[in-house]
Amino acid sequence: MADSKIIAVLAVVLIAAAASVYFMFFSASSSADSYRPTLSEGDTVSDAHIDWLAKSVGASNLQLISGGTSEIEVVVKDENRFFTVTLDGGSVSTRGGKASDPDLRLNGDRAVVQRLLGAEDFFSEVRSLIAEDSVTVDVLISEDELDSSGYRNLYSRLSG
Repeated sequence: MADSKIIAVLAVVLIAAAASVYFMFFSASSSADSYRPTLSEGDTVSDAHIDWLAKSVGASNLQLISGGTSEIEVVVKDENRFFTVTLDGGSVSTRGGKASDPDLRLNGDRAVVQRLLGAEDFFSEVRSLIAEDSVTVDVLISEDELDSSGYRNLYSRLSG
């Protein structure tokens, strides 16, 4: 049960990552706090949305498993879209497409992304989504790697 909740938090992290890319290309500032992308009716989820969500949840604070890069795959199920959030030395970047070797796979619908982007209290909304089981997480690394990478610590912070 606890692993499922950890996975759910990680999924939210991935979703957040895509939104940040939007900031880097369409905003004067790349800070997640300075600009929040919107997801209007009829729009599809983009890497900018996922990047913003990943950065907002604190993905840049995760430790790399082997001193290299780590990947988290985000799946927006109802749009059949895949995103790769790459963690490299404290930086977070997001691109469209499946991850080559993800640590985690986060699964949710467009409505999850939309709720997070529109939330006044981002972390409360994350907690609600986890409690509702609106996000699922597939853990693709060992328990030891979960602990050493900081994924479990991030989950504890988000789950309150």
